[in-house]
Amino acid sequence: MTYIGSDAFYNCRNLKYTEYEGARYLGNPGNPYVVLKRIRDTGITSFTFQPGTNIICDNAFESCTKLTDIEIPEHITCIGEYVFKGCRYLENVKLPENMTAICSGMFYGCTRLESIEIPDSVEKISSTAFAGCKTLNNVTIPESVKYIYGYAFSECSLLTDVVFENPSGWRYSSKEEFENGTEISSQDLSDPSVAAEYLTDNYVDFYWKLG
Repeated sequence: MTYIGSDAFYNCRNLKYTEYEGARYLGNPGNPYVVLKRIRDTGITSFTFQPGTNIICDNAFESCTKLTDIEIPEHITCIGEYVFKGCRYLENVKLPENMTAICSGMFYGCTRLESIEIPDSVEKISSTAFAGCKTLNNVTIPESVKYIYGYAFSECSLLTDVVFENPSGWRYSSKEEFENGTEISSQDLSDPSVAAEYLTDNYVDFYWKLG
């Protein structure tokens, strides 16, 4: 399992949540912390995940405006969309080495996030993943990444340094299906400043695909 949608538990009136240290969980008698549904205390400055937690639901940390640091451990196998939306003081993030996608809007509006290390297991960077990260200034796109969706880096006005570990073979298209695509010069993507301009401006609204 890699993703649980925002309406997965909609109208499940008899669900019983576990409340622990300002967070709401779903689980079972043996492990009440399987799913981190929502942070109830939006005034937290840091957070420690329970060892039994495997899933972070959509918008779980949304508007935790005082959160500054987060480390997502390896036992987290499923991370939803817009998880850290509006965490405007978030500065330091450690992502798990086993994650395969950065979902839509994961860091939307994290205006103090200056840099982030994308694990070399990530294959897809979804739409608006880093949108509105206005102080983000450098990113390395690992060789593992095969897809970058439209607006992934929109409104990243200070992003001027993007390193593609594999700059060859990238194409862009206006359609996700990618029946056709226009090749992007590997020479251009080998230049960090040009690559940044392409991701944040020239081709910001296009789907990118490697191969």
